[in-house]
Amino acid sequence: MKILQPFTRRGVVSILVTLLMLALLVCPLLKRADADTTTATPHTFSFNVPSSCTCASCSFEVHRTVKKFEGVFKTALSVRDRRLDVTFDEAKHPLSALANLIAHLDLGKDSALLWPLPPGVDTNKALAALGQVPGVHTAKLDPKTHLAQITFNAAKDDPTVTATQLKDAVNGVAHADH
Repeated sequence: MKILQPFTRRGVVSILVTLLMLALLVCPLLKRADADTTTATPHTFSFNVPSSCTCASCSFEVHRTVKKFEGVFKTALSVRDRRLDVTFDEAKHPLSALANLIAHLDLGKDSALLWPLPPGVDTNKALAALGQVPGVHTAKLDPKTHLAQITFNAAKDDPTVTATQLKDAVNGVAHADH
């Protein structure tokens, strides 16, 4: 009889309650993990930050402010290279909104998105095509890195710009050249 004691009515209820509580704790964690992996498509975007500030407080301000922006997963700042890399998911905000946030920081004044140009593409045509995207303020070549430096219009009523629009503009030039 002593072997069957854990399977009394009280023991079974206790086991069921414990299992139910465990399920309630684990299920939300599983849902959150699934949601993060299925909806998030982060890409890393680079910005030049030409500020001469190299102090730790400026660096901390950039990381703290940019990481609060919805859709940002990670930031990496190299004050030596004057470059900020941001891993970002555009599902919540367009790329131009992130660029404008960075441009309004003390360290980000005069910053620009660094955009790669495909090999063999006519650089002048690619820059002209990028400059024609509604919401783009300027698109010029960085002679050191051979990347396009793109700035965006910052007014509230200006069109927003996504990474897809920039890719399409450059790809249109690349396909026209071939």
